[in-house]
Amino acid sequence: MKKLLALLLCLLMTGQAAPAAALSCDELLENAAAYAAEQAYEKAFAAYALAARQAPERAEVPVASGLLRLSLGQGAEARQDADVALAIDPTLPEAWSLRCRADVALGEVDAFEEDALFAEVCGADLTPWAAEIGALYAGAGYAEKAVAWFGQTELDALDETRKSLYCRALMASGQRERAEELGLTAAAVRNAALDAAFEADALRLTETPMAGMTVKAETIDLPDAMFEALNMEPVTAEELDAMLSEARIEVISLSPAGNSALLAFDNGGVSCYQGAYHILYPSFTRGVADEYENLSRYYQRYLMGRINNLVGDEGVVYSPDGRYAAIFNATQALAMMQAFFDPIIIDLSTGEVILTATYPSKLVEEGAGMVTAAAFSADGQYFYYLLYGRFEGGHSRLYRYDLAAQTTELCRENPENAYYPQLSELSDGSFLTLNDTTRMDEITGVLRFRNAAGRWIAEQHDHALPMQYFYPNRLRVSAASGWALLTGRSLMTAPIAFQAFLPQEDYRGMDRFLCVTVDDPHIEALSPEAFQTLLTPGPDAEKQSILIAPDFPYQTIMHALLSPDGHYALLQTDDHQARHLYLARLEDLALREITGLDPAELLWIGNALYAEWNGDTLIFRMNDGFKAYQFAQ
Repeated sequence: MKKLLALLLCLLMTGQAAPAAALSCDELLENAAAYAAEQAYEKAFAAYALAARQAPERAEVPVASGLLRLSLGQGAEARQDADVALAIDPTLPEAWSLRCRADVALGEVDAFEEDALFAEVCGADLTPWAAEIGALYAGAGYAEKAVAWFGQTELDALDETRKSLYCRALMASGQRERAEELGLTAAAVRNAALDAAFEADALRLTETPMAGMTVKAETIDLPDAMFEALNMEPVTAEELDAMLSEARIEVISLSPAGNSALLAFDNGGVSCYQGAYHILYPSFTRGVADEYENLSRYYQRYLMGRINNLVGDEGVVYSPDGRYAAIFNATQALAMMQAFFDPIIIDLSTGEVILTATYPSKLVEEGAGMVTAAAFSADGQYFYYLLYGRFEGGHSRLYRYDLAAQTTELCRENPENAYYPQLSELSDGSFLTLNDTTRMDEITGVLRFRNAAGRWIAEQHDHALPMQYFYPNRLRVSAASGWALLTGRSLMTAPIAFQAFLPQEDYRGMDRFLCVTVDDPHIEALSPEAFQTLLTPGPDAEKQSILIAPDFPYQTIMHALLSPDGHYALLQTDDHQARHLYLARLEDLALREITGLDPAELLWIGNALYAEWNGDTLIFRMNDGFKAYQFAQ
């Protein structure tokens, strides 16, 4: 009987399946990779979690998980995985590499620099991600570091956006020749999202808050030099917070580099640079002595009040790295005869308002002048400006200020009347501005300044018509795309035309006048003869009839602005009954209307007219203050 029971038990045990063997850590890792390849990410992360339980001592498990998270755009989670791996093995190169890449994905320069030091000590190689690191530094305004990292990757491996960042970094670090050798100066970057929205006729603006632009006492640097310059007693954080809580603070300008800004509040201006805030104050330790008290008047009249009263149609001029800014309002300087606009720059990293040179503030005095146009050179070395006033050689001079040496030199005495508000640098280092005349029946043109063997010369390309028909008064240029945008008016009408042309292609396009029609809005290109005929009243027409004719076929163009990539023109127009915002594509003159913003809410009055487009952000001066917008994705 016992033998029978034993035999039955043996048979039962033989018929049962053997228990499955547990998956090893390596098998779980292989399964996770397979799930990831199939885009079954939840299963992949579950497999990684089981592998971590199976072998908690193996640091490569959280590294593998972090790499997948990084590929999915989960930078913060990837960095957490890197920290788990480093807790297991503090010297694992792959873990430090993961943490550095997560820092880059999150756009955190300080964290990257700290982690990159440990990565280097542990032997991690970051070269495969040099392009991403270069873009991080370029976006933060660290030109030389950006150049060093971009230089570690193959140029052909860079997309157009990164080529543009590389080019700007080379320019800002004084390596223009290197940029030209690499062929980067001709790299014209397009905004792909804007192209797609334009094609789909889906140009809708949405109001956007200024991320990170919160001014509190703990975010403001208050150096002793500021209190000394303002003749103030130091204030406590509580007192400053009370002052700021009662003030209306507006962001009035963002730099093209995206790392700096100018803000206005009731009692002054604030600069922002790389996340740090500074109250603007006149510097008496940098720059030249305020011999004519022009800096004092400038500061007390504008920067002690509302800096936004100083900002005009010309906008704000920034250095390539975003550290310096300059504001020059030609309307106030010329039309209102506020003759104390010296070459003043603002160091946004400290808040110091610096007088780089000074001139008599009374135009009856010899040598008196006011700055009407300014630009920083693309290599970041010089600050150029046009001075308009009383000189032996005429009414205009071109100067430049060396930011490193802190010295000013005269480049050229201009016999021309070159004093218009835009001074734009082309990719070859030459500068464009406008010439003027007091005689409306004369033809003037676009002036191009260039340095030939140490001597500055000017070449003029004539306008197609005398100034009575088209009086140019705004010139904007994109060194990236090569397009120039020219607006103006005539003696007989409000502004109804603009010009878009290519200065470096023998001014191609400057022989046409572009008008926006009233009915079925589109752009019509008129020849000079047709435009002149349009503006010539018939023998029986009443004087100024063109101004008030209700059936006039073209809209008034109040303002025109180039997009950051230089391929589009933003137009503010009035069709005699309503106001509009349009975007014009310069290559083929296609036109689309922009929605999402009521153009009637924009300020349209002379000196108050202001719009700025830097990066993805547009800033408009509205009836109720400055507001920022972006195109909806």
